[in-house]
Amino acid sequence: MMRVRALALALALALALALAAVGAGPVLAQAAPASAQFTLVVIDPPGRGFNDPRPADPAAGNNGAATLGQQRLRVVQQAAALWAQQIASTVPIRVEIEMTNLPCEPERSVLGWAGPTFVAWRVPGAPRSDVLYPIALANALSGVELEPNEADIQASFNLAIDLGCRDGASGWWYGLDRDQLVPDDRIALLPVALHELAHGLGFTATMDLQDGSYPSGIASVWSHYLYDLSLQRHWRMMSAAERVASARNDPHLVWTGERVNRRLDQVLATAPVLVAEGARGPVVIEELGLAQFGAPWPDELSAPVLAVNDGIGDPGDGCQVPFANGERLAGRIALIDRGTCTFVEKAAHAQAHGAVAVVIVNNTDETPPGMAGSDPSITIPVVMVTRRVGADLRRGRVRHGLQVAFDRADELAGTAAGCLRMYAPAAAESGSSVSHFHSAAQPGLLMAPAIGRHHFDQLDLSVDLLHDIGWPRPLATPPPAGDNHCLSGPLP
Repeated sequence: MMRVRALALALALALALALAAVGAGPVLAQAAPASAQFTLVVIDPPGRGFNDPRPADPAAGNNGAATLGQQRLRVVQQAAALWAQQIASTVPIRVEIEMTNLPCEPERSVLGWAGPTFVAWRVPGAPRSDVLYPIALANALSGVELEPNEADIQASFNLAIDLGCRDGASGWWYGLDRDQLVPDDRIALLPVALHELAHGLGFTATMDLQDGSYPSGIASVWSHYLYDLSLQRHWRMMSAAERVASARNDPHLVWTGERVNRRLDQVLATAPVLVAEGARGPVVIEELGLAQFGAPWPDELSAPVLAVNDGIGDPGDGCQVPFANGERLAGRIALIDRGTCTFVEKAAHAQAHGAVAVVIVNNTDETPPGMAGSDPSITIPVVMVTRRVGADLRRGRVRHGLQVAFDRADELAGTAAGCLRMYAPAAAESGSSVSHFHSAAQPGLLMAPAIGRHHFDQLDLSVDLLHDIGWPRPLATPPPAGDNHCLSGPLP
């Protein structure tokens, strides 16, 4: 068997128990018998991050801790305990954790990163002997600690969030109660910790996005499950150049794992669409980006579309108020260009003029991204369309005064050919492309590129994917019982 130190994996989120004493020593998070065990090792220097001795901040969520460092650590312990209930291993999973300053901008920030420290080949007891496994999974399959005294996972969380680096966020939320509402000015740490630990457990392609290579030239276990619908091949059967292209081949990159695809009907809703009456009949607009703020997708909403004109600079960006044509917007759907100001500001301006919904026009023809932000005062739905669709609406391919309806398609959101889509934008995103579920899935999934505010302690399909790649299940965890409609299966 060969062990290989893993690539430096910056698996970033672009944007989201009994406690031993905080320190550089290990802290054990245990769950039910037959479950895995996590050993959390704090590597922060004294006085920082998980070792911060200042009193716990009651405004950041009371979880019973006495110090700020303990308050933070209890969240990661809870995340480890939740994962421990879902996977089985006789070898403790050692995780080095720290809080440090990561990139943080007013509208977009890295909340955390994590990854396996090693990958292993020809693992005793593994279902596939000729692929790379993340070291924690390799240990679980072999029943042996293959890298003694070494961490299996490394994880960092952004300390700068508590310094107010992000617009609208005063800091992290360290509460553990799912029934307690997370304040609008706080970012919950628990779902971020769950997300990052999943990356460390193996939710990663372990591939160089620039040249398509694997560590030491050996394919990862993911290569048996990633499938390109247009090439009609799994990644294991592709050349490096084909993998580079496939990693950018949205919406054709899918996951063929049996457990994930058997659970789609239980987890996902049907796909949201816009329906407009074009000159030649109805036009169905499927590629949409949804907002993390505003009203949920409405069951019934139909109204005329009006392109806003704020009268200053780019008149279509909706950043200046009052709008020059604001008196005509009441009861209509506002069409607004992306850019200049935040999505939240655009929506707030349109709502103040009486708009019943907002359609943002992206500045590219790629699948529109989700829109981050938070403002509880926004009570109308907000959606993004491609630049081409926005141009069509403006050029009159759709009749003037047309009723555009919010509707749903028959297929499940974030799927293609009955399989769950993976995130594969045309412009590769280091740490995000391929190693996440697609952001089009609804409700948004824990392992999407960005975490929504509705996430807290739900593991959704991330559990099933880890079982797909080989993680043993605890005895009390039954396999999924739904139907698999994916047209392809994993490689044998």
